[in-house]
Formats: sequence, structure tokens, C-alpha cells
Amino acid sequence: MAETISAKDEIQKRIRRLDGLPSMPGALQEIWRAVRSPNCSAGKLAEAVSTDPGLTARVLRMSNSAYYALNRPVSDVRESVVVLGFEVVKSMAIGASVVDAFKFLGEEFDMNRFWRHSVWTAVAAEQVAMSAGGLKPEVAFCGGVLHDIGKLALAAALGPDYRRVMGGADPIEDAAVSEMKLLGATHSEAGLWLGQKWKFSSDLLDILAYHHTPERAEDSARLVTAVALAEALLPQEGEPCVEEDQAELRPEWLEALGLDASSLDVLKTQIGDRLRAAGPMAAFQS
Repeated sequence: MAETISAKDEIQKRIRRLDGLPSMPGALQEIWRAVRSPNCSAGKLAEAVSTDPGLTARVLRMSNSAYYALNRPVSDVRESVVVLGFEVVKSMAIGASVVDAFKFLGEEFDMNRFWRHSVWTAVAAEQVAMSAGGLKPEVAFCGGVLHDIGKLALAAALGPDYRRVMGGADPIEDAAVSEMKLLGATHSEAGLWLGQKWKFSSDLLDILAYHHTPERAEDSARLVTAVALAEALLPQEGEPCVEEDQAELRPEWLEALGLDASSLDVLKTQIGDRLRAAGPMAAFQS
């Protein structure tokens, strides 16, 4: 038993130190610098995105997906910003650049599955925010893309130990509960630490920290609840894993967003349609 406790204590220390986490990637620094400028324009955002060829390719692929149903192909990032909107391109660019920063994880982490789950959550969160009203769908979208980045932080801090230890988790137990039992910290906490290190906005920090417990988010509670509900409404494909946990819908989330059973049925259909249209957006590889 003492050996188990010692191992757990060491894991906790390594998580809290967040050993191995990368600094904010250059493309993300440029994007944040652009969007925080009071005079930020479509051109400035496009210039920031274009500093990274892989990120540029991903934004263009998103622009030309059936999700946006444009009548003509989009050939450059500036045009993407114009036709899709500033916030949408910013959200996808931020999310993609964060994930790109962790590609060094290699085979230890299935980045394709993680990115698909992130994009699906973003698409669903945008629809939930529109259905609930009183929320900014573009912020919900961005939060959906980023909500699980704490898993990247854990994988970076713990290496192969993350998957090995989490392999002993109860498959029907909430991921955050399992992480706290087995690791002593959750991906929500790790996401908050990473978001603080990279100076994310307060709304995004709340989503990272509380997407499993939105009632704790105080001023951002409805926004965080929209992301939590979105994740719970995603189709379940296969067993939960470290890259893609499956949240359980809670009735109080519907109440907090002013939704009922009938509106939930409509919402499920809308989310299904939007996920099918998203298609290539959810593919991580360029």
C-alpha cells in the first residue's frame, strides 16, 4: 500500500509542476497579440494565422467544409475571416495551434480522436448557445474547442503514466472523478493551469476549469453549462478513453439554460445535422 501511495504522491507533484509543458506556440502568440489590439482587423488576424502553414491549411479546410455551405471555394485566410467571421476563425485557429503545440506526444496520445471530440463539442456548444439565447455562440464554440486541453497537459506532464494509470478507471465513472481518485488532480485543473500560463480570457478559463461542474462557474455559469450540455449530447462511439470522455446529461443543466424536454429533442436533431456537415473540420491531420 505504501508503494501505491508513494507513486500517487509523485504523480501529483509532477502534475502540479506541469513538467514538459510547452510555452505558448508562436502562432498562438501572434493570434493573441492581434485579437487583443483595439484596432484588430480581418487582415491582422489572417496575417497571424498565416505564420503557421499547418494552421493555415486547417482554417482553409474548415472554410470549405459543408458546415458553412459556401457557394464558392475559399482560397486564402483573409477571405476565410471575411466569410466565416472573425470569432469563428479565431476560435479554430486558437484551438488548432494549442493542439499543434502538443504533437510531440506522439503515439502516447491519439490526437486525431482528441481533435474530433474537441471540434464536435465546439459545434454542439455553438448550437446549444443559440438555442438557449443570451449567450455568445462564438465564445461557446471557442470554449468547446479548448475545453479538454487539460488532458494534453496531463499527457505532457505524466507521459506514458497518464494512459497507464487511467487504464484502471471505472468506464462508467465521470472522467474527472476517476482522475482525482487515480492521479490526485483532474484535467479540468490542469487545463486551468495551462490556460493561466498562456493568459487565456476569464470566460475560457472558467470553461477549462468547470466544464464538468458548471454550477461552480458563478458569472460564467450559463456559458459553461452550454459547453457541458453540448459534450453530453455528443454521439457515443466506443468506450470512453483518455482522449474522449463521455459526459452524462444532468437535468439541472437544461433548467439553467431555459430548455425543456421538447426543446432538447429539437436540439439533438440540430446538433446531429451540424456534426454531419462539419465533416472534414474534425480531422486533425492536414
